[in-house]
Amino acid sequence: MRVSIDKLQTLFKKIQQLKDHQRQYHLDPDRTPVSIDDLIWVVKDAYGVDIEIFEVDFDASHVRGYLERGKEKACIYLREDQSDFYKRVTITKELVHIVLDEEEDWSVDALNTLQGLLVSYVIGDEDEDNGEHDGPIISERLAVIGAAEILFPRDLRAASQRELNGGRTIKAIALDFNIPDEMASWVLSERYTELVDTVWETLDD
Repeated sequence: MRVSIDKLQTLFKKIQQLKDHQRQYHLDPDRTPVSIDDLIWVVKDAYGVDIEIFEVDFDASHVRGYLERGKEKACIYLREDQSDFYKRVTITKELVHIVLDEEEDWSVDALNTLQGLLVSYVIGDEDEDNGEHDGPIISERLAVIGAAEILFPRDLRAASQRELNGGRTIKAIALDFNIPDEMASWVLSERYTELVDTVWETLDD
């Protein structure tokens, strides 16, 4: 199962639109670390969706949060026993769902969506139709990529890569952006960088 270039282009366009919307209200979309409060506000304002966030106690080793979505209201539930870094990622990922998903992408079966995500994480040129849960699984992959692009912006990654090559640690770089070490490492990987830079460049032309 693959995430298509077309879907990534749509995702990146929407991320850029959010930043443009923030600038209209004199908010700084390039602030580091990204302000989650500003991000919540801009999604509410741009998409007309009332958003509430709850920290809850639930036992799930792989699930950090989930979204209940309606046409005019969305509730984001965060697993409370996780770091603030992961809470930031989880909130951002669920906000990307609000921005990107159509109703057919809304998952009513979180367990199967999760199992599909754990099988593989392949990014390619075409989607493969592997079953009824493909839509929600691809949506989840796009949301993770969207969260990475928002929290660790493309324009700042070259400088971070130079710092990494010069001996600075992934942990130190991750702290600059208030993201988990794993996300910083993934985003700076050659495979990820080559893919997303190629997609961004198609939008720059």
